Amino acid sequence: MLAFNNIGSLGRLGNQMFEYATLRGIAAKHGYEWMIPPPENKGIENYSLHECFKLSPDRKEGIMDPCHYAQEPYFHFCEELYEKCPDGVSLHGFFQSWRYFHNVEDELRKDFNIQPYGTEALHILRAEKGFIVVGDETDGTVTPHDLGMEWIVSKKKKDFIGKKAFSLPHLNSSIRKQLVGILTLDTNKVLPDGCHAVEDGKAIGHVTSTYFSPTLKRSIALGLIENGRSRKGSTLEFEISSKESIFAKIVDPNFYDPEGAKQDG
Repeated sequence: MLAFNNIGSLGRLGNQMFEYATLRGIAAKHGYEWMIPPPENKGIENYSLHECFKLSPDRKEGIMDPCHYAQEPYFHFCEELYEKCPDGVSLHGFFQSWRYFHNVEDELRKDFNIQPYGTEALHILRAEKGFIVVGDETDGTVTPHDLGMEWIVSKKKKDFIGKKAFSLPHLNSSIRKQLVGILTLDTNKVLPDGCHAVEDGKAIGHVTSTYFSPTLKRSIALGLIENGRSRKGSTLEFEISSKESIFAKIVDPNFYDPEGAKQDG
């Protein structure tokens, strides 16, 4: 019998899912029976697997007592523990490697009721609200002020890492690239990601995220444009090739429910 007496003692639900998965994976590899603590596992206040999932009907519930512990020796996959784990022990550790449970993936999908979902839908939803993605709307040159997120910078703390940088002249330039919304004049044309906004033959910014919104029934985009906030309402040219351009209007980056009436009920 393989157990995990202290499941839940090393973190909340996400950690418990890894621990449960590892218990099943190692037990299946060696043909051991396995058990998990019952819902009322005393002393483990964060234990919530039973509340969140319909776990395998094949499980046994109980605490191994007395027991010897099989400890994960470090924070990555331990091949020796996986290959040579003895029977009659209780596992202990974080076990955050898929290699511990790759052999029982189908069983775990049923236990956790895992369903596929589309990340593209998540990206469209966040873009409709003007929410940024670090690495898309940001790089090493972008500040919270460029993104219209001044609120995230403390006005009360006397000092913090990076505070001095906010006083540098180039970070307070009038031609900083700023986050804006972009609406193509032809609502069906979707701007290519990364294409440049041009003015008088000079690149003055670029598209950071671009989608067709089924909710708004039109294309939308976010971009970083020089002095972008002062350009709201104006039309810019976006070069999509050396021979073709798309014209678009600069607007606020929040395209959907800008007042927040729907999200606030």
